[in-house]
Amino acid sequence: MQPSSLKTRGFTLIELVLVVAVLAIIATIAVGKFADLRKQAAKKAALASLVNIQRTLNTEIARADSVKNMFDYVESLIDVSPSGSWTGTEGEYDWDKNTVGAIPGIYRGIKQVGVVFNAGGVTTGTTSTLEEARRSNTGITDNLADMCGIYYLTEREAEALENVGVSRVLLHNYTNGQATGSNGFIKESGFASENGLPFLNGGPGQRPDMSAFYPSVLTNGSPVVVLNPAETKDIYRSLGVDYDITEDLSDSLSNPEDYFSKGICPRLVLFGLGRSSTPTAKYFEAPPRYEALDKTEYRNYILVFSMLTGTGNRGVRASFVGVITPEGSAAKGQMYNVDWSSN
Repeated sequence: MQPSSLKTRGFTLIELVLVVAVLAIIATIAVGKFADLRKQAAKKAALASLVNIQRTLNTEIARADSVKNMFDYVESLIDVSPSGSWTGTEGEYDWDKNTVGAIPGIYRGIKQVGVVFNAGGVTTGTTSTLEEARRSNTGITDNLADMCGIYYLTEREAEALENVGVSRVLLHNYTNGQATGSNGFIKESGFASENGLPFLNGGPGQRPDMSAFYPSVLTNGSPVVVLNPAETKDIYRSLGVDYDITEDLSDSLSNPEDYFSKGICPRLVLFGLGRSSTPTAKYFEAPPRYEALDKTEYRNYILVFSMLTGTGNRGVRASFVGVITPEGSAAKGQMYNVDWSSN
């Protein structure tokens, strides 16, 4: 009796193709779900960071004998020419400096290409195109930039900010080269040496978190970033800042500054909580980052200061009122985003 032979049958080419296609579909769905979960986790972490940063700073302000210089070297969110300086007419506004083409203006990443320097500040002899450079650094988010404008401080307003701890700020450089070769990212100047400014960064100037900086003292005519009150009512209310407007009154407002002159709300001035700032060095182990953004965008949290120009004996007052994300969300708004996205 002959033993029966067992025949083995392999997969056909069509079956293999179908299996590979199914696996590819499953992998695509899995990667998409993972990306969604990662983004949701980043937003939840951002909410915790917002609350922690604000609580920490409020605690330090409350227990400090003096807040003088507490917020030194925060980032201005403003870029300037390679000369490192820019002033305007004190008391004036400019709501058109928030575009990529505005030089100088609000920090929108690299706006002009010059000679490229390496990490040691030595020229490489090459020049990048603007498109290549901007792929590494697009600056603050479009959403935040669209809500901002420039205001030029009066002398009394600069003093008011100094009284709440903001005196020396870092201006961004809008080119993709480093500010100088001898000390990384702080421009060599009499200001730096006189104030004992340490080496405060390093690495390629194209990175949004390591932009080339120019230290500057706030004075009359210094530009600062302010929120457009016509676009940011929710931020005002999320931060608990007065915003008193009626429908009849809103019809008579033709310019953003009308909101300030009519007493509807104070100005909200923004500064970045960068890696080189005094509060980062003193109160946080590392600069808190908003990880929901791409690495080509500015991911540091934003400190918000209220400035009210009083009349008569009231004078000019400034105070720290809170923190927002680089996308322009306060803690209450971020909480809504997290709750909504998780449902």
